[in-house]
Amino acid sequence: MLHLLQRALVHGATQALCASTDADVRVAGVPAPSSDHDASASHDRVLSLRWWLCDQNGRVTIAQWPNPALAVWLVAVVVGWTGVLGTDRTETLQVVGQGALVAWAVDEVARGASPFRRVLGAVVLVAELIRLFA
Repeated sequence: MLHLLQRALVHGATQALCASTDADVRVAGVPAPSSDHDASASHDRVLSLRWWLCDQNGRVTIAQWPNPALAVWLVAVVVGWTGVLGTDRTETLQVVGQGALVAWAVDEVARGASPFRRVLGAVVLVAELIRLFA
């Protein structure tokens, strides 16, 4: 019961966060009317939490499952922590995990559903490349 209540509260909060107004609705391919207010509105939009966390359909998209690359990375990390495979295999598992994380990051940079996810993908990609080549 508590789980259902928490889920309802989270759903209500995300709906409130990502609820669009008539002013926010734009038809794809049709440019918005130009005005002096556009520069200020664009700046306000970039600073809004809604713009960072919601996709084009108005849904909060911080994480989405299933995500095969993240699942491979998570399994590699968990199995690596256990130490069950021994040193040689653990090193191989770390490389596989790193590769999966880089694949996830590239996918997020290219196709992230929200600006937050694209930026997160870019940060993870840069961190993993530095770790890989340093």
